[in-house]
Amino acid sequence: MSRSKIGILNNMKIRLAWIAAAVVMASLLILSVNRKANSGITKVYIEIESLSGKRNLVDKKDVLRAFRNHLGFDIEMASLQELKIVELEALLLKDKRVEEAEVYIDSKNRIHVKLKQREPIVRVHAESGQRYYLDKDGNKVPLKKKSAIRVPIASGKIGDYQQGFMEAKQRTALQDVFELMKKVKEDPFLDALVEQVYVEDNGEITLVPKLGRDKIKFGFFEDIDKKFYRLKWFYKEGLPREGWDKFAVLDIRYKGQVIMKPL
Repeated sequence: MSRSKIGILNNMKIRLAWIAAAVVMASLLILSVNRKANSGITKVYIEIESLSGKRNLVDKKDVLRAFRNHLGFDIEMASLQELKIVELEALLLKDKRVEEAEVYIDSKNRIHVKLKQREPIVRVHAESGQRYYLDKDGNKVPLKKKSAIRVPIASGKIGDYQQGFMEAKQRTALQDVFELMKKVKEDPFLDALVEQVYVEDNGEITLVPKLGRDKIKFGFFEDIDKKFYRLKWFYKEGLPREGWDKFAVLDIRYKGQVIMKPL
């Protein structure tokens, strides 16, 4: 046999060896992938970012219940091929109490769930009987039974929640309450002061502080920065001189004035 034929046969043998090796590797990879897909979840870790005050709108039981209702069985019983991460994240985001959700599976078949809850800034008791929270973006957040989040309560002449209420052409009491409570939340002093917001029949606002028996006549939703400036000045400068027990009502409705109405 000539050298050229021997060389061709050797090249063919090498190629066949490489092809055989590739087939073996592909088969092993497919077996490994199938084995991995059919393997089960070893552990479920759920991390929920707590709200201020250490209270939560969503807990671990809520997450596991949502997965169970979606899958038809507990997620610990699922194989990897039965889980679609994108679907699980979308499922959690359907909950109006959830702002952000991340789900992933690590190399040890442990499923990790990370949730960020919506942060309520006020609890609304609408005139019709509706009860709900508003978060910092104006989203309606449902209440959770037996776990009230400690935020100011707004009540009185407040209408029902409407999607996109902040874009409504006609001003509403709910808009006033929401914007007022955003201001309160952004100021540590006011946030520590205000306990309740009440909307009178004529649309004027009354605030109830957490300490003392006094009420604060805030008036209509206008000149709010100036009104809050006068209120903070009075609590920091005027109240120590006048004393807590000499008045029942503070009236800051009028320009440049803080009027004390005695008990």
